[in-house]
Amino acid sequence: MAGGAYHIFGRNVYPHQLSIITLATITGAIVLSTSGKKSTASPNPPLNAASSDEEKFIMEYLAKAEKKE
Repeated sequence: MAGGAYHIFGRNVYPHQLSIITLATITGAIVLSTSGKKSTASPNPPLNAASSDEEKFIMEYLAKAEKKE
């Protein structure tokens, strides 16, 4: 075994190699966790109207409220 090296899984691994592997693993995990498809939430919650008339009334009310603003 070489001096100053760790013996891992039957191989000699030097400290600088461990630090590079650690940094690469952490960077890869961060990149993978922050990339990908972002979910787009609708600005309004879903309508749970009991009938189509109630849904129509709610939609008209929301449209009037948006016009007032």
